[in-house]
Amino acid sequence: MRITHILALSALTLLLACSQVGCASAKNVGEEKNNFFTGTNTLVQADCITTTTAAKAVAEEDLKLAVEKHQATMLDGKVVARSATRMKLAVTVKSAGDNLSRVTVRAGGFGNRDIQRQVLEKMRARLPQSAVTPTAQATVQGKPAAKPATPAKPQGTASTPAQPAPTAQLPF
Repeated sequence: MRITHILALSALTLLLACSQVGCASAKNVGEEKNNFFTGTNTLVQADCITTTTAAKAVAEEDLKLAVEKHQATMLDGKVVARSATRMKLAVTVKSAGDNLSRVTVRAGGFGNRDIQRQVLEKMRARLPQSAVTPTAQATVQGKPAAKPATPAKPQGTASTPAQPAPTAQLPF
């Protein structure tokens, strides 16, 4: 009877501990969240097909893994690859808005954070740099570049006010 009580208490404790684990998901582009159960999660500024293709290229070309599965749509994508020692690498991509994708990388059975971070860094390097700021473009080796020449306005025309750049809206 005592063993039954101990087992019941252990099961209850395990259930409560698992239910208290929050869903760690990144809220901003570039922010990384690690979760023991799901892996490393981040947002990138690219569509699902481009992001999934970058994940496949990282697995095949950079890490020399055997890709078992590669599927991509505009809503989601998945890449599953294995190493020589049969360690599984899974990259899941889901749409998170206009030109935003939520990427989850899981390496190994218990999640190897170093490999997960390495995969994310290599993926970011392969994604197009569409959100380059003007100040980042104008700076070369710490020296500001020359200001681009503005075309002369014809006489007698009214100037229009500059429109602000569109910002990405997250669905949550």
